[in-house]
Amino acid sequence: MKTQMKQWAYGGLLAATTASAAMATSTQQDQAALEAQAGIGVGYTVKLACSEVFVAGRDFDQVVADSFFGVDDMLHQVELTLDRNSRSVRGHLFGMGARTAWFREGFGCTVNDGTALPVLAPPAQGMAAQGTAARGTQAQPYPEAPQPEVQQALAAFFPDSQDGDPLIGRGAVVVQNGAIIAEQYRQGFDKDTPQLSWSMAKGVMQALIGIAVGDGTLSLSDKQLMPQWRGGDPRAEITVGQLLHMGSGLQFNELYSAENASDVATMLFGPADMAGFAAAMPLEHAPGTVSRYSSGSSNILSHVLRDRLQGAAGDTGYLHYPQERLFSQIGMDSAVFEPDAAGVFVASSYVYATPRDYARFGQLYLQDGLWQGQRILPAGWVDYTRQPALGSDPRYGSHWFLNQDQSALPGLPSDVTYLFGNEGQFIFVIPSKNAVIVRTGLMHGSARFEQDIVPVVQAIYASLPDPS
Repeated sequence: MKTQMKQWAYGGLLAATTASAAMATSTQQDQAALEAQAGIGVGYTVKLACSEVFVAGRDFDQVVADSFFGVDDMLHQVELTLDRNSRSVRGHLFGMGARTAWFREGFGCTVNDGTALPVLAPPAQGMAAQGTAARGTQAQPYPEAPQPEVQQALAAFFPDSQDGDPLIGRGAVVVQNGAIIAEQYRQGFDKDTPQLSWSMAKGVMQALIGIAVGDGTLSLSDKQLMPQWRGGDPRAEITVGQLLHMGSGLQFNELYSAENASDVATMLFGPADMAGFAAAMPLEHAPGTVSRYSSGSSNILSHVLRDRLQGAAGDTGYLHYPQERLFSQIGMDSAVFEPDAAGVFVASSYVYATPRDYARFGQLYLQDGLWQGQRILPAGWVDYTRQPALGSDPRYGSHWFLNQDQSALPGLPSDVTYLFGNEGQFIFVIPSKNAVIVRTGLMHGSARFEQDIVPVVQAIYASLPDPS
């Protein structure tokens, strides 16, 4: 996989879908197809607006003003309605593609066609269970040991720029030896503002799968994972381990094009059951022979985890699992994992947490899955994370990116592992420096991971003192 492909921007797809919806009379396309296409753009808009208001606690007008620039101009034509009583955001594009995103306490926002979603019992611990009003009241203290040189390097994520510029940092933190040594936020954001993970959520699901493997609930060799894969279907041979290494062999278009709708954007903003959408894809390669990055694989894993955890506790055992087994164990009190309308966590994309709490998650992997002497991830799981996928570019492991050949991140050591999400979210774990680096924000238009993000990370790395 080429690093430049990891510009998970939705601009190309939305340019095609929203523009075609606006020009319906001239293109004479099928109305049902136009509705579906417009629904992708509207779904993106209402989902983001809902989560930014009700999870992150941001002002609605500010969200509309600064969250959609550089993606596609047509997004500003989506008519949004905020309803604080029902805690929802509704939208449509020229009367088409109507979608509603609903907020549920402890579970963030979920998009559907307008029907209110069932109430879910929220997790018992952390801010995820108490909403934005409780923010900052339960966060565990983070030791601070400022390093001016590191702070100066970190500041490059926050250029003196306008909202319309392609690279906008919203939060960044560097932790070394378990203490914050540099930290900065954009105006309107602070250490207590949860921010969207995008694909960093894949690492969270990888951790949850690891916990379930450690418990004996799952095995990496488990097969016959989805109901539609049984009864002689060759997809029944796909294993949990192959899904973690993106080696399912399932067809899945993760790239973005102005001519064709990608599978990932259709999945995220179209069907109610995202895992079902991904699982319905045909085999393109024999399972375990080719590794190809696929957000669909992460959501299938989430569905598999739900199936194994339901048991006597029903959905509650699954829905409370991230909070009870991971977030509360390491002090990620701000974390919210958002499900789709089918009740399955969107493991490809939808975690909200503060940059400090993302740093805690990186620290868990830096510490080999241990937290304050307690084993959270099973022994050997972090080493498994670093194993490159068979038959693939060695820059991808088990739902984490690698730098073992130093081609992805020149100038950074080979022991780096990292999570990278749409619009330039990342968590870098650097064992040789005993350090974790987190960045959240926006990255659109001409901004590129290689030219705009990596040089700043290289400068931060160069400024880090030797670990104690």
